[in-house]
Amino acid sequence: MTLVLDDHLPEPASAIRFGYDYAPNQNQDQMFLSYAPVAFYHLARLPPYVDDDHDSRMNPGFFWDIDGIVRSAKRGLLTRRQLMCLMIRIDALRMTFARFAFKGFPTAVAKDDMASKAEKRVVRKWWTEVGVKKMVGPNDMSNPLARMRELVEELRTSAALLEGVSSGFRERMRVVLELERQKLWDEILTGEPFSLSMYFYSED
Repeated sequence: MTLVLDDHLPEPASAIRFGYDYAPNQNQDQMFLSYAPVAFYHLARLPPYVDDDHDSRMNPGFFWDIDGIVRSAKRGLLTRRQLMCLMIRIDALRMTFARFAFKGFPTAVAKDDMASKAEKRVVRKWWTEVGVKKMVGPNDMSNPLARMRELVEELRTSAALLEGVSSGFRERMRVVLELERQKLWDEILTGEPFSLSMYFYSED
């Protein structure tokens, strides 16, 4: 199969290093601040073996994302400070999604006053068997926001929920997921837990 440019997103480490080199202070390039968190998010969810600088006999240098898009990385372009930032972001992302998987969504289910105990039991079982695995399973960083989008769709169509769970309850839980997904994306872009400025505009 021949890969063409349109199959790829921009390689994130190159985007980060380019922005860092050409925006040496915060006042010169606000555009860099806007895309740097996105670049770090994409880089954070790439498996460690996906790196063009590694021995090509050990890894292919790219992999297919769950959206059917080719991803690759060149982590060797990053400075020590940027690599440290990447490690901190990976930990923050995992903790954020884990908190929602194990506490946020179950709490929303428990607090729904309109659903019966039987409905809640079915939804909790589905979340444990499907939702948690997608949020924090073995591929937890492959694209957690896309995984949440899949779960939103499953709340509409999952056979496990069609019997004994009202469409109203499924819709309310779908809204919970949609709102949390948007909140997490907003935090990745602008929120304090994902702030990147301190790592860029100081000595390495």
